[in-house]
Amino acid sequence: MQRSGKKKTPGKLGEKNEELDQFFNVSLDFLCIANTDGYFVRLSPSFEKVLGYTTEELMAQPFLEFVHPEDRDATREAMVALGQQKKMFDFTNRYRCKDGAYRWLEWRSVVSGNMVYGAARDITERKIAEESLKERLAFEGLLSDISASMTKAALDRIDQEIAGGLARLLELFRVDRCCLLQISPDHTSWRITHLAVAEGLSPLPVNTDLPLDLIPYGYRKVVEEQKVWAFASLDDLPPEADADRLTLEKWGIRSAISIPIGIGGSVEYTIAVTANREMHTWSQDHIPRLRMMGEVFVNVLQRRRIRAELEERLQFERLLSELSARFVNIPPEQVDREIDEALRMICEHCGFEVATLWQRSDSEPDMVTLTHLYRPLGGPPLPEHVDARDTWPWCLRELMSGRVVAVSTEEAPADAALDQEMWRYYGIESSLTFPLSAGGGQLIGALGFNTVGERRSWSHELVKRLQLLAQVFANALARKQSEHALRESEERLSLASASAGVGVWILDSATGQFWITTKGLELLGLATDSALNLDNFLELVHPEDRGRVLETVNQALRSDDDISIEYRVILPDKSTRWILSRGRREPGSPEQAERLMGVSADISERKQAEAAVAEAQSMITALVESTDDMVWSVDPERFGLLTFNSALRNYFLRGMGLEITLGMSPKEMVGGPFTPLVAEKWCQLYLRALREGPFTEEYATSAGTNVLLLSFNLLKRSGQVFGISVFGKDITERKAMDEKIRKAAREWQGTFDAIPDLVMILDKQCRIVRINATARSYFGLPVNEVIGADCSVLMHKKENPVFLQPFLKTMESREHEESESYDEARNSWFRISADPIVDDNGDVRQIIYSLKDITEQKRGESEAFAARKELWRTDRLLRMGELTASLAHELNQPLTSILSNAKAAIRFIRSDRLDMNEMVEILEDIAKDDKRAGDIIRSLRSMLRPEEGEQEIIDINNLLGETVALFNSEAIIRNIRIETKFAGSLPLVEANKIQLQQVVINLLMNAAESMMDEHRSKEIILETRTINENRVQVAVRDFGTGIGENELSRIFEPFFTTKRSGLGMGLSLARSIIEAQAGHIRAENNPDGGATFYFELPGVKK
Repeated sequence: MQRSGKKKTPGKLGEKNEELDQFFNVSLDFLCIANTDGYFVRLSPSFEKVLGYTTEELMAQPFLEFVHPEDRDATREAMVALGQQKKMFDFTNRYRCKDGAYRWLEWRSVVSGNMVYGAARDITERKIAEESLKERLAFEGLLSDISASMTKAALDRIDQEIAGGLARLLELFRVDRCCLLQISPDHTSWRITHLAVAEGLSPLPVNTDLPLDLIPYGYRKVVEEQKVWAFASLDDLPPEADADRLTLEKWGIRSAISIPIGIGGSVEYTIAVTANREMHTWSQDHIPRLRMMGEVFVNVLQRRRIRAELEERLQFERLLSELSARFVNIPPEQVDREIDEALRMICEHCGFEVATLWQRSDSEPDMVTLTHLYRPLGGPPLPEHVDARDTWPWCLRELMSGRVVAVSTEEAPADAALDQEMWRYYGIESSLTFPLSAGGGQLIGALGFNTVGERRSWSHELVKRLQLLAQVFANALARKQSEHALRESEERLSLASASAGVGVWILDSATGQFWITTKGLELLGLATDSALNLDNFLELVHPEDRGRVLETVNQALRSDDDISIEYRVILPDKSTRWILSRGRREPGSPEQAERLMGVSADISERKQAEAAVAEAQSMITALVESTDDMVWSVDPERFGLLTFNSALRNYFLRGMGLEITLGMSPKEMVGGPFTPLVAEKWCQLYLRALREGPFTEEYATSAGTNVLLLSFNLLKRSGQVFGISVFGKDITERKAMDEKIRKAAREWQGTFDAIPDLVMILDKQCRIVRINATARSYFGLPVNEVIGADCSVLMHKKENPVFLQPFLKTMESREHEESESYDEARNSWFRISADPIVDDNGDVRQIIYSLKDITEQKRGESEAFAARKELWRTDRLLRMGELTASLAHELNQPLTSILSNAKAAIRFIRSDRLDMNEMVEILEDIAKDDKRAGDIIRSLRSMLRPEEGEQEIIDINNLLGETVALFNSEAIIRNIRIETKFAGSLPLVEANKIQLQQVVINLLMNAAESMMDEHRSKEIILETRTINENRVQVAVRDFGTGIGENELSRIFEPFFTTKRSGLGMGLSLARSIIEAQAGHIRAENNPDGGATFYFELPGVKK
């Protein structure tokens, strides 16, 4: 026995080795056996499959040669600890693959004897995921920090904050350069606005306009196509990017990614990251993260730009207000000085290097004189007098036509070649010139603003603002000219006899004849040899002035005072001329009648100038009165009202019951809500303006019901403050509306988050715009990773799954769409619905997309349907039980007939007198009875089998015929006659044949049972017909006791019965079967007794 046991030992070892081989071969893990010298002795196939080396290559050298150099010391320490502890030991390291890549392995090893047994799993993907998570969390922290710092940063610190953010991005992504690039508004160049560079690398040109042809392919890709441009190597660039490749090589760039940052549908900025020292690959995670960071930077830059534009507009409006106030009622001798000062202020505010004002000469219309010049940087001397036809002919034509000239020197039209040469000579890059005219009259000059250092684009808003100032200048110049002319006219009147421009006249009161000088006749538009009397003169006077002139003449003849009158005369060409006449009565004598002596002068130009002044004042008044905001000014001493508009008057009158007037100071307004304390507060505000200069502040009214936004400005003339102007806007409703909007947003978000279903708002590209709390929980991701993601990819890892059908349908129908779908991954049913959000044009802007988990509902419906099917089957079994006797009788008849015919056939065969014709008849009867018995058994089997059968196309008349045949014996036993009235050409119906037979048998049994106690003839009428063109109606009529009126409405309810026996489920099941076939069932009592049950089914569409 002992010897026998030794012989079996090698066999057992072989079996164990074979089992170990099988275990090594089928294991998905890395299994190995190594000796204490550090060599593999045995390896599972997983090593060769994953690492790429053959088993022989792995066993040919120490396994530490395949371990990552950084992990070798830790692996040696693990092996030492393993040998000392003699127990299982866990550690991780990286193994080199044959292609040079490394895989992370998680080891569990144990020492036994001189061997080390180890098992490892490949955890590379897990390590990558952990690194990705670490990088994502680091980015989210960085984004949060930068967003917070941008929000708090002052406007003058924004550039430093962006540079700091780019530097942190540089460290996070371990790259060499991060920069923000801006595209020029005219898309002709681009510039690097912000840059972060790794240590040791040369910087790129910052804030320098760079031509597009440096990187044309990248510009087209990112700016025009608005796509991300990324490459891991310059070799990845297509041939059409050769110019880009040269620039990138020059800048030492080996890998790069550039992401467009859109504003209002166009790309104004891009954020770019480059690698110079080594090639870098860009994952899909980089794109949304860098885009989010770029949007943070661009948004804060936009905020700074908008704030700067607003500040510039407010400053310009203050300047406009101040300059307009300066020219109101200014003495003529101060006009030139104020224009010089205004030109300086405008140039300093707008950044113009040259401002000019040219005036025309009435005697030489084409000659212009440079009367005002502001040019702080100097330059070639400008001529004081010049013929505009020889220097700026194109500008002269444009200005004479009343058009503003706004051009860039290099973009001037072809017919402005001479003007272009003059601009270049004086170093002008851009020019903006306004025609000056008073009251729409003739051109009196031109106002020009120019840039020298750089080209300037003239916005429509800027042109409109400066045009208003140009009109103020024109009116001031016209008024200066007219008042100067008026003074000269008055001097000529005082020296009428020596003045050739004044008409001298004498009116004889007795004869009504005029003596008048030649100039006087010219003023009236008469020939020099014309005779003039009072009647002729009055005919020349304008009809509206004629009565006033005659009354003045009569008054002068009765008075010793000097008289003066202005009136209009109608000239021969139907034009009018304003005349000023001054005179005095000369007493008569016996030899001479009384006379009026005087002089007349043409004051048409003065009247035009006055009209221009009135128009300018009207424009300023209309500007102030056209706004609902309050505008007023006060003096700098006692703060009395200098001017105010109707909005301020209504504010005090309606709000405080106070009637304000010019000159009132705050202390004089005290009354009602305007307390002395309020008056003192207003005085302090005025004092602050005098002390600190212009400022803006929100002011809560004394009643506390309104909030005003007040802007204080100083009005100066010749550098001296002569008033304080205030602009007040009631922002109460705006602040209340802001609070309502914030409250509505909070309430909407609360309601949105309270919805238990998963709800998302998607854009037209199926990108997620907003999600509720249920969706956030469902995805389990940070919101910034969900927002902007493709819904189909995020939820189902594929594009256009079945789940998106409602979304696609709603995009087409613009209506609510929904569907139900089964998610195999989650083993759940969902009801998916989509509702459109449309804009004012009715176009779908976004989609409200919701998913409701209806798994439990589906499970309940399935269980209910199974229970209903079992109930239907039970009802069929009960009905078949009730028909057992009649079915046995029905089956017995053909069987008895078959037996009788068979015996007769046997007798014929045994007899010598066999008649073949009779034999054929006997066999035919047997076949007929056999078929009848087979039909009965087949119908019975279909009614009793547990399966419900499938939907099929049915001829209703045939089905009713089969059912009547099955019920026929029961009818005979009950002494009931069944009459059928089947309509021809009935539509076919699609239904479950077994269930439909069950309904008909139920109705026939109920009809039979309703006539059990009847002594008259018993009859059931089964009738079919077509209704509504394509519906089939079946009627089962009995002549029984009918249905009680109180019971008629309840007969289809479950467990309701009028019979002595039964469960009361038959008619309830019948209704559920018919309605499941898209039909309808009802009952009614017959007028002559009994009841009729109707059921309808839809026909099959042809």
